[in-house]
Amino acid sequence: MLPTNCVLIFRNQKRHVAGIFCNLAKVFDCVNHEVWLAKSHFYGIQGTDANWFRSYLTDERKKVETKPSSDACNFFCG
Repeated sequence: MLPTNCVLIFRNQKRHVAGIFCNLAKVFDCVNHEVWLAKSHFYGIQGTDANWFRSYLTDERKKVETKPSSDACNFFCG
């Protein structure tokens, strides 16, 4: 079951719902991405999870908004 569905079901049942959200963007700005990916692989982050992190770290895009239009550009870090 998707987390969103769980939240809705619990709310409908008048049960408490809580969430913890962490913005890890600043953490990843402080470490060498290749080193982190290698260590995470050693500790068991592999497959789809590893691909998600690799994509997040290498394909990060920022949106810069200017009047009258906005555009996305590549953002390189590391």
